[in-house]
Amino acid sequence: MKRYLYVLIMALATLVAGCKQPDPVVPTPDVNITAGEVTPEQLEFYVSATQADEIAFVCVETTEEVKLYKPEALFNEGEVFAATEEPVPHTVTGLKQGTEYTIYVAAVKDEGTAKYYSGVKELVMTTGIVPKILEFVDASKTGFSYKVNAEEGQMFYHTYLEGWFFEYNYEMNKYIAEQTGEEFDVKTFVYNLLATYGELGESAQVIDWYAGKENVGRNDLAYLVPGIKYYALAAMYDEVDGLPSWTSAPEIISFTMDEPGESNQTVDCLIEELTPTKVNIRMECDESLVNFYMYMFIPYDQYAAYVAENGIEGMKSYVSEYALDYGQAKANTYTDTWTVEPGKSYMLGLYGVDYNGDEFFTELQVDVPMPEPSLSLSMEPYEREMQGYATSNTMRVTSAFSDFHGLDYESSVMFLPAGPVTREMFDAYAATMGLAGTLEEMQAYGEQLYYIGSTYMGLNLVASDEEVLAQLKERGTFEKIYTDLQPDTEYVYMVVAIYNDNVICRLASAKTDPVQEEVEESEAYRAFLGDWVVTGQNTLSWSNNDLKSFNIRFERLTSNRSYKVYGWSVSGLGQEFPFEASFVPETGKIAIYTPQVLGEVQIDGKTYEVRFVGKNYDIYSDNPDNLIVLPDHEGVAFTGKINEPYLTLLSEFFPYANDWKEYKSMSYVFYDKETREYFASEEYDLIYFNTQRAEYALFHLK
Repeated sequence: MKRYLYVLIMALATLVAGCKQPDPVVPTPDVNITAGEVTPEQLEFYVSATQADEIAFVCVETTEEVKLYKPEALFNEGEVFAATEEPVPHTVTGLKQGTEYTIYVAAVKDEGTAKYYSGVKELVMTTGIVPKILEFVDASKTGFSYKVNAEEGQMFYHTYLEGWFFEYNYEMNKYIAEQTGEEFDVKTFVYNLLATYGELGESAQVIDWYAGKENVGRNDLAYLVPGIKYYALAAMYDEVDGLPSWTSAPEIISFTMDEPGESNQTVDCLIEELTPTKVNIRMECDESLVNFYMYMFIPYDQYAAYVAENGIEGMKSYVSEYALDYGQAKANTYTDTWTVEPGKSYMLGLYGVDYNGDEFFTELQVDVPMPEPSLSLSMEPYEREMQGYATSNTMRVTSAFSDFHGLDYESSVMFLPAGPVTREMFDAYAATMGLAGTLEEMQAYGEQLYYIGSTYMGLNLVASDEEVLAQLKERGTFEKIYTDLQPDTEYVYMVVAIYNDNVICRLASAKTDPVQEEVEESEAYRAFLGDWVVTGQNTLSWSNNDLKSFNIRFERLTSNRSYKVYGWSVSGLGQEFPFEASFVPETGKIAIYTPQVLGEVQIDGKTYEVRFVGKNYDIYSDNPDNLIVLPDHEGVAFTGKINEPYLTLLSEFFPYANDWKEYKSMSYVFYDKETREYFASEEYDLIYFNTQRAEYALFHLK
């Protein structure tokens, strides 16, 4: 029985062994990679695989530390794509030129329940190098050269710039970009420099620069200073679709010229003319020995301070580097002119280079003299009837101080505070000091006259008159109106200035007019009285198709002498502030003097004078139709005569600033006495106007 069971068990075992399944087939993916085209910024390679579903790769810059990638890591970190048995190209872009990269690649077969990976294969490739556009060639103490590598027929722009100039503009443009919130584009910055200072070239060539060579980009000569840093710039250029275009990124190189030696040459600096306001200096050189020179003319205190901090070598470097930017570089004998301040000292620093590239430095101190002071004084009868001024009892005194540098008006200027004294009284006072003769002869005795004034005539410091003092401090002139004088009487006025321990005195005299006898009012005077209509172009449109008009009225001010004129305005100023017109009995015409001060207005809490003024074209404006008030000018603006039923107003010509001007209009303005500025008060002015009696102007425009 036991034997039977054993045989049965063995038979079952044999049966089981005879039914065992065969081992499964395991996939064996394989991947291949080969190199393709190489450029400075990208690499191309071909990848294929067998028994694989996908391929993955990673491209990294080759380093000394070799990174060991597992296939799984490539599929987690790298780029994955479908596998093919045929080689397929792939490209990696945005790489650094001239740089070695390693490409790791692997393949995978996905069986659902398991993934089978190939081994990792590597390919080492190196990106190409873009040929340099710009190459440094050579530099000496007399010049330098660089090469532009352009294809045959390829155009380019190139130039050189002083190191300080390039770096200053770089930092300035960068700062401006930062302040405006913009990104600073270096390429654009260099393109702009090339467009401004560059020269056009074509095909590959070495460009040599030497001192004295023509620099077309700067419209000058090449003033090359030995021992300093320079930058060279270049970029390819072409015309695309008829428009200029940069075809490459710009390139920049820097270099330094060789250090100079000491030259025995010089430039003779000679002062040809020296006045309190101007100096001419002739810089004379032997052009066969001196290649070029640069110079700067600055105040002595600035020059001395710079030398004290940087030494004479520092000043030499300052002149040699910066003078060119101010156009103060020459290659021949030259005379330059500068505006100077009286009594101030200046220094001319001149840096020169000979033909050997060796340098020299010359200094010249210029002490500007003080001008002779000038004091003017005038007095004349004055009439403004609307303000109560008549030529029989009023004098206007004007005085101007010129070239009184540092004069303390409060302590050193005296005048007659009570006004002019009669000639009879003045002569009597002068006689006490033994003075007689004409006023011009007597004013030479300033000390004696000052004694007379302070002892007998109440000569006071100008501080006693705040109005006069304010005028003097502001502009060195004053104007004063004196009233309540005697008619038909000669008066004398005196002004004294104490300056540099000298007493300078000026005398002026004038005679008041006799009192006008009342006479019967003339027909010629009465003819102007009444209503008129003024019609003309306006300064808004300047067109004959857009005429404007307003009503004016002549009223009696003083018979046979003057009128009040109402209504000459677009606004209500013409009714509130009538201006004065003078009648001239000898001719039967009227004269309108400007400016006229007619009152004051308050605007936003500020006080302005209301003035009636004449206006003329502003020759300094871009707008040829702009009308302005010429400051500090007064006189007759318009004259008028009656040609019934018209009142013909003719503008006057007058000399001003070495030219002749003509009044074009009259109008009201506001005047700020503090700032001495004029402000428009009217919407527009009338120009090219005609004036007609109101009863005849039935169809006038409003």
